[in-house]
Amino acid sequence: MIRQTLVVLSVVMLLSMLTGCSTCEPVAPLFVQGSVRAQIDQQGVLVKSTVREPSMTIELRKPGDSRCVPADEPFNLDIPDAIDMARYALQISECESPTVTAGGQSFQITLVESCMPVLVLKKECKILNWYNPYRIPEIRVSNDSLSQLVLTPLLSDDNEIIGYEVRLGDHRECGSPALKVLEAFRKGGGKVVTLKSNTKKTPRSLAMLCRGKKRIG
Repeated sequence: MIRQTLVVLSVVMLLSMLTGCSTCEPVAPLFVQGSVRAQIDQQGVLVKSTVREPSMTIELRKPGDSRCVPADEPFNLDIPDAIDMARYALQISECESPTVTAGGQSFQITLVESCMPVLVLKKECKILNWYNPYRIPEIRVSNDSLSQLVLTPLLSDDNEIIGYEVRLGDHRECGSPALKVLEAFRKGGGKVVTLKSNTKKTPRSLAMLCRGKKRIG
């Protein structure tokens, strides 16, 4: 039986992290657009790819557009029309019907409306990465697990919070790529940079959502 679970934030950076993110009230726009060479690593994190000409292109134009892709497979991620991250999100989760690869891991990347989805976690230690800096979706678990539901900020290469790693289970048992990045960031005295709003005519590059080498643990 699906039950709703209390969301527990995993970091002390609560005040700087939460900027009206749990409601669907209007927030300042953040438009992104463009094309970036990317791949999804074994933890479901969107990272920049060094492959010059990926053979696959994933184009996302409207909510519901989705593609299942093998982990570590390079692709061109293309959002041709500027989308407002105050209204939309990129969601990365394990594919329902896994693609057969050497490693066996594959992930679904989907463009969704940030105010609409209910995210369902079915197994402990499974990670879902939610790329939206403003809103936390409704989250449910599909079993009677008493494990803690944890959200950890995803940091961009420019030290901006661009979304959240959603995980059912303690990081000591499950591991957390986002927490490793965050802890290293805090130990180095890093400070979170506030996202600046923009307009549809001046969108940020889609590359802002992709982690570079200096963020890979």
